[in-house]
Amino acid sequence: MSRCMIASHFTPEERAFEQNTVAHLKAFSKVIDVTRFITVNHWEIDRILDLYEEILWNNPDIFFVSKRKISIRFTRKPDGSIRYARLCNILYVFPQEEYQQNKIRFDAEVKKAIAYARKETAPEKIAQRLHDYIVWTCEYDTAALKDKKRSLQARSVYSVLVRHQAVCEGYTMAYRYLLEKFGIPCEEVVSKDLQHCWNYVKIGNHWYHVDVTFDDPVFVDENGRRLIQTAGPTIDPRIISHKFFLCSDAALRDHQSWTTKGLPRATDRTFDNRVWL
Repeated sequence: MSRCMIASHFTPEERAFEQNTVAHLKAFSKVIDVTRFITVNHWEIDRILDLYEEILWNNPDIFFVSKRKISIRFTRKPDGSIRYARLCNILYVFPQEEYQQNKIRFDAEVKKAIAYARKETAPEKIAQRLHDYIVWTCEYDTAALKDKKRSLQARSVYSVLVRHQAVCEGYTMAYRYLLEKFGIPCEEVVSKDLQHCWNYVKIGNHWYHVDVTFDDPVFVDENGRRLIQTAGPTIDPRIISHKFFLCSDAALRDHQSWTTKGLPRATDRTFDNRVWL
């Protein structure tokens, strides 16, 4: 997991690249010509690849695009400059003809999540409701750890809200997607040591860690077999873990090292010991 920059800090040129890329992805393009962005802006190939990865994080509604690594095909002129460059190996998790029906399902599930949080007015309570909704309705997809195709699907907002099974990237993207519906600032945090990601949420003037994945643990029996948890129809915050909800840096002892991409540290401990009901 490599991260490069904060979306809100994109330059105008990077924004233009993002808009062009998203438009092509929504058209299910298999190849995207990026020649002009490289030649006009004097960008390196690696920068294009980093920007593409960031665009997928910043636009979780393009849930039909796999986060598989892509490549760039390019040729050079005799003077060494780029003649043309194209993004290739773009993978979509389902064909274009299935998009409309899947989008209907996705939108319906988004409405359910928003409705559950809408009754709250305080941002920390909205954040809690969305956290609890995901924990209650989604489970960690352990099968995706051994199945490459399934893993690609499990790393999306769609997988969380519609399939109700996901891995950490899916949890993280879904939580950010829902928070932004309420105007609550949210970014992603990555730990290379843990090979894991979670959210960094701004409440008021302070930033806090939220790890929805870790608050949705997988339980096994004495033989290592997974215990299936059946969620009831009514979300009950009293039996949901909030150990990793709105944590300060100091409270996040179970996580090793991480990067917050230049954002302020999470020093406020207001919510570290709160009981969330």
